[in-house]
Amino acid sequence: MEITKRGILENLQLVPLTRRPLQRGEVEIRVLATGLNFRDVLNALGMYPGDPGPLGNECVGRIVALGEEVMALAADTFATHVTTEAAFVVPKPARLSLAEAATLPITFLTAYHALHHLGKMQAGERVLIHAAAGGVGLAAVQLAQRAGAEIFATAGSPEKHAYLRALGVQHIFSSRTLDFAEQIRQRTNGEGVDLVLNSLAGEFIPHSLSLLRRGGRFLEIGKTDVWNADSVKAQYPEVSYHIIYLGETVHAQPALIRQQFLELCEAFGRGELHPLPATSFPLAEAVSAYRYMAQARHIGKVVLTQTEQARDEGQEARGEGQGAIRAHASYLITGGMGALGLQVARWMVEQGARHLVLVGRSAPSSEASRAIAEMEQAGAKITIAQADISREDEVKRILA
Repeated sequence: MEITKRGILENLQLVPLTRRPLQRGEVEIRVLATGLNFRDVLNALGMYPGDPGPLGNECVGRIVALGEEVMALAADTFATHVTTEAAFVVPKPARLSLAEAATLPITFLTAYHALHHLGKMQAGERVLIHAAAGGVGLAAVQLAQRAGAEIFATAGSPEKHAYLRALGVQHIFSSRTLDFAEQIRQRTNGEGVDLVLNSLAGEFIPHSLSLLRRGGRFLEIGKTDVWNADSVKAQYPEVSYHIIYLGETVHAQPALIRQQFLELCEAFGRGELHPLPATSFPLAEAVSAYRYMAQARHIGKVVLTQTEQARDEGQEARGEGQGAIRAHASYLITGGMGALGLQVARWMVEQGARHLVLVGRSAPSSEASRAIAEMEQAGAKITIAQADISREDEVKRILA
């Protein structure tokens, strides 16, 4: 899925996908569900600060060659297939459906990295979670409850307040006014909180900073009106300030993110954590999903599914899909060193073929040798076989 011009959601379009050859350490995934994040909404509307990159950063699906169900962090996941580094792929917990698993990667990794790795959250500490009925917010609620922290939450509607209350959250305030700050002071006898997980903008930031006790930690996951560390230090010298850009951390500390991903998967596998509530849309109805998320009425996560497009997915996982080029398979091309044969070979390499046998009566010409060298540089293994395919004995020889 691409957006032809940012700013208008109707410009979201499904376009043909060219599946690229795998590089060392990569896997190709048949995407079956992907989470929609607020970052994607800002991206499509042209409101994301800086370079937003492609649409979609997480998915659930099956590894094409093996058929194993996985969860992954990847770029450009609003697609039928995606290629990513194997380090960012983990097994999907068996107890979760595809749509349930799609609520996990970005939301729980963001909350886990913020609260545990940076915030060092401890049992008995007070944690203020803004927008607590959203995806990251609900993930943070689960992590805080599991850690034994006391939760103070904000949310924007009575329905969201009721949902949080049903989860056992006792201190709930409005995210639409600044009254929360004074209300929390009163609730805590003026002591304030130890951690703030913030995604709100404007005056919500200084009001939240003012609630932190000495040694408090402010964890910024928002993208608007983000303060710099010097400004925070000048006005609130007794607190620590962390800006969380998960996408940057994924590339800067891949081993750390993988370890956190695996720890979360294990917690889900044991039933210690649970998937978020999800509102699902087919990928073909992405515009409706974007509009729904932009209204900020949902609780939990918005998920794009591909159940209709995936009905042949089982065949593909076994390598039986029609027209599929598989990296682990070998392909023999007769007349492979002629102009047409080389053109077919190049196309197959572009589609992911990694083992080609080029058959011809004569040795490759200088032009054919250059083409073969280019394909090998692209990661393909090319075997040259000189044979006359009109002769049965020679065909048997090259196939032996």
